[in-house]
Amino acid sequence: LLPYVVQTSRSEWVRDVSRLYQWQPPSVLWVPLVFGLPTVLVVYLLLMRFRLQAPGDEVLRTWFLSTIALLFVPGIPFKLHMFDGFPYVVAVLLVRLLAGRFQVRALLRDHPRPAYALTAAGLLLCLPGYGTLYRQIWNDGRAAQPELLLNAVSKREEPTLIDWLRHNAQLNQLIMGPLETAPWLATTPMPSVASHDLFGITYDQQAKFVADFYAGKLSDAEAENSLARYGVHYLVAPNGSPGRRYLSNRKELGSTGPWTIYELPKGHRPPYPGLATLRPDVVKQFDFGGLMAAAHKAFGR
Repeated sequence: LLPYVVQTSRSEWVRDVSRLYQWQPPSVLWVPLVFGLPTVLVVYLLLMRFRLQAPGDEVLRTWFLSTIALLFVPGIPFKLHMFDGFPYVVAVLLVRLLAGRFQVRALLRDHPRPAYALTAAGLLLCLPGYGTLYRQIWNDGRAAQPELLLNAVSKREEPTLIDWLRHNAQLNQLIMGPLETAPWLATTPMPSVASHDLFGITYDQQAKFVADFYAGKLSDAEAENSLARYGVHYLVAPNGSPGRRYLSNRKELGSTGPWTIYELPKGHRPPYPGLATLRPDVVKQFDFGGLMAAAHKAFGR
């Protein structure tokens, strides 16, 4: 958490984002219910004081215990991501705890066949689950429209579009594109409207505007006012989009693949207005971001 603490103390925007991502488990049993029997066994073996063999094993035990403990500390943002890699920690720690028990070593030495048979039976029970999971990962990862998980597919023309922007656009200006393209535009790297559901802070409003704009559902005045309010400087429009009618008098910079790139020279991002303006509903909640904001205000830079 230390790098995050440092950035939260330095950046108002990071402090504000931290207030938007607060998550608490629905039950104290969330960890064993989600991570299953191996987690229960690790807790049991630790309570039974099973020894760890190497000093490095303490890292695993500390990681395991600290992650679970921090889960129930209120106000810490991004808690769910503390469990990235947690199943591997549990698995390795369980093996290390069992390996340190002389009864287990004696059992493996004196009765190897039953031990290996039990291990093989456990693996066989796991294989259908793993096979189903990785089949879904393989299918969704290669699909333009995934069924359940995320994909790793982009349009062939998108790398060309990103490369064009890197060489022809001012990277500190705000760009807008269709919702499915907005995250890729951010990799230029440029600030991109509705590119992330959390880091946009007002993502729902941005996404609705972008969808309505490219669908041609806005009046000319609404489209003009919203573009000016956000400070959009570049705009990527699909050639078949009804929203191109708003851009009839805009400067065309070029085209690549199915898109035309427009420039709105008067578009400049306004200064960050703060959470009180964007999301007054979460300003008063006391959390990690609020604590850092109070410390920043009290002690200055």
